[in-house]
Amino acid sequence: MTKTMDRRRLLRGAGLGAGGLALAAWMPAWAQSVSPGLAPDLPTVSGEDIRLRIARQRMAIDGRQYRAIGVNGT
Repeated sequence: MTKTMDRRRLLRGAGLGAGGLALAAWMPAWAQSVSPGLAPDLPTVSGEDIRLRIARQRMAIDGRQYRAIGVNGT
């Protein structure tokens, strides 16, 4: 099955893609794939015995302090 790409379909696809990229900046920090608020290199967990420390903590997101639940301090 062969589909032809006309100019209208090309412009619509380019517009939707550009709109999606423009709206990505408005997403909250936790929803972005690369966030400056998160540690860039998280340690890798391996082995049979894995211990997690889950605790309440304060976290700064977009310059505001929030209460959060952290795992191993992150």
